[in-house]
Amino acid sequence: MKNFKALLRKTAAVCVAAVTLSAAAVLPASAAEYLYVSGAETGAVYLRTAPASSNNYGTLTNGTMVESIGWARGYDGVGYNQVRVNGVTGWITTRYLSSYYNSYSYSYGYTRSRVVGVDNSIYLWKNSYSGSSYGTIRLGGTVYVDYGSYSNGRYKAHCGGQYGWVTASYVTPY
Repeated sequence: MKNFKALLRKTAAVCVAAVTLSAAAVLPASAAEYLYVSGAETGAVYLRTAPASSNNYGTLTNGTMVESIGWARGYDGVGYNQVRVNGVTGWITTRYLSSYYNSYSYSYGYTRSRVVGVDNSIYLWKNSYSGSSYGTIRLGGTVYVDYGSYSNGRYKAHCGGQYGWVTASYVTPY
């Protein structure tokens, strides 16, 4: 009887361990982040073969959902997300990805956006060609951007009650 109880305890422990291991195997290592292509002025963005590459797999239209699996800065200094869509893995400029899809036109008014793809902060420039600024907006900070007003690589924007211009490659809609 003693041996039977010991055998029963061992069997139960092995079963619990097996169930625990099999449950852990089906859980993802980390939660996937799903984003939408959003804010592309032409209505579509390139799914590039590498960050800053001119080679691409094709285009993805505004509203397309992608799985974001990584991030890198290209040799051009711009941020790129590595994404997976329809079984293809490629790279999209970070500013064209958002946690939700805005179906309305960006040419009307300002869109709540965030600073991305920089180490610390970006400048709120006094105008689209100026080298002088009103101040900085930190990484992850909120800025309101007029995606319909583009000039010299900058969008018209406002932050903290001040109107100016921000470098286009460092902002993306929320």
